[in-house]
Amino acid sequence: MKIMKYIITANGPVIFPQTLIHADVAKDLAPVISAGFFLWKKSGEKKLICYGESVSLNIKSRLTEDEVVLASFLNVQ
Repeated sequence: MKIMKYIITANGPVIFPQTLIHADVAKDLAPVISAGFFLWKKSGEKKLICYGESVSLNIKSRLTEDEVVLASFLNVQ
Protein backbone atom coordinates (compact mmCIF):
# COMPACT_ATOMS: atom_id res chain seq x y z
CA MET A 1 0.00 0.00 0.00
CA LYS A 2 1.31 3.42 -0.94
CA ILE A 3 -0.08 6.90 -0.25
CA MET A 4 0.80 9.64 -2.73
CA LYS A 5 -0.36 13.16 -3.53
CA TYR A 6 -1.81 14.22 -6.87
CA ILE A 7 -2.93 17.22 -8.88
CA ILE A 8 -5.26 17.08 -11.88
CA THR A 9 -4.73 19.83 -14.45
CA ALA A 10 -6.22 20.51 -17.86
CA ASN A 11 -3.14 18.72 -19.25
CA GLY A 12 -3.60 15.62 -17.09
CA PRO A 13 -2.55 14.26 -13.71
CA VAL A 14 0.68 14.83 -11.80
CA ILE A 15 1.58 12.45 -8.98
CA PHE A 16 4.23 13.03 -6.35
CA PRO A 17 5.33 11.94 -2.85
CA GLN A 18 3.72 13.17 0.35
CA THR A 19 6.88 15.07 1.26
CA LEU A 20 6.14 17.74 -1.38
CA ILE A 21 3.54 20.50 -1.01
CA HIS A 22 0.73 20.72 -3.57
CA ALA A 23 1.22 24.47 -4.12
CA ASP A 24 4.95 24.06 -4.77
CA VAL A 25 4.33 21.38 -7.40
CA ALA A 26 1.44 23.31 -9.00
CA LYS A 27 3.22 26.65 -9.40
CA ASP A 28 4.37 25.96 -12.99
CA LEU A 29 1.39 23.87 -14.11
CA ALA A 30 -1.74 24.60 -16.09
CA PRO A 31 -4.80 25.57 -14.04
CA VAL A 32 -5.46 23.00 -11.32
CA ILE A 33 -8.84 21.22 -11.51
CA SER A 34 -8.53 19.11 -8.36
CA ALA A 35 -5.95 17.88 -5.87
CA GLY A 36 -5.66 15.52 -2.97
CA PHE A 37 -4.21 12.20 -1.90
CA PHE A 38 -4.57 8.69 -3.22
CA LEU A 39 -4.08 5.28 -1.74
CA TRP A 40 -2.67 2.69 -4.14
CA LYS A 41 -3.21 -0.92 -3.05
CA LYS A 42 -1.63 -3.90 -4.77
CA SER A 43 -4.73 -6.08 -4.44
CA GLY A 44 -8.43 -5.91 -3.68
CA GLU A 45 -11.52 -4.87 -5.54
CA LYS A 46 -10.72 -1.15 -5.47
CA LYS A 47 -6.97 -0.65 -5.92
CA LEU A 48 -6.93 3.13 -6.10
CA ILE A 49 -8.80 5.45 -3.71
CA CYS A 50 -8.70 9.26 -3.95
CA TYR A 51 -9.54 11.38 -0.94
CA GLY A 52 -8.94 14.65 0.87
CA GLU A 53 -7.90 18.01 -0.42
CA SER A 54 -4.97 20.32 -0.91
CA VAL A 55 -4.96 22.86 1.91
CA SER A 56 -2.16 24.83 0.22
CA LEU A 57 -4.22 25.19 -2.99
CA ASN A 58 -7.65 25.25 -1.29
CA ILE A 59 -8.91 22.64 -3.78
CA LYS A 60 -10.70 19.38 -2.98
CA SER A 61 -10.45 15.95 -4.52
CA ARG A 62 -13.25 14.97 -6.89
CA LEU A 63 -13.06 11.46 -5.40
CA THR A 64 -14.50 8.95 -7.92
CA GLU A 65 -13.86 11.18 -10.95
CA ASP A 66 -10.21 11.57 -9.97
CA GLU A 67 -9.94 7.81 -9.32
CA VAL A 68 -10.95 7.15 -12.94
CA VAL A 69 -8.39 9.67 -14.26
CA LEU A 70 -5.54 8.34 -12.11
CA ALA A 71 -6.39 4.67 -12.75
CA SER A 72 -6.24 5.30 -16.49
CA PHE A 73 -2.99 7.28 -16.19
CA LEU A 74 -1.35 4.59 -14.03
CA ASN A 75 -2.89 1.71 -15.99
CA VAL A 76 -4.53 0.29 -12.86
CA GLN A 77 -7.26 -2.24 -13.53
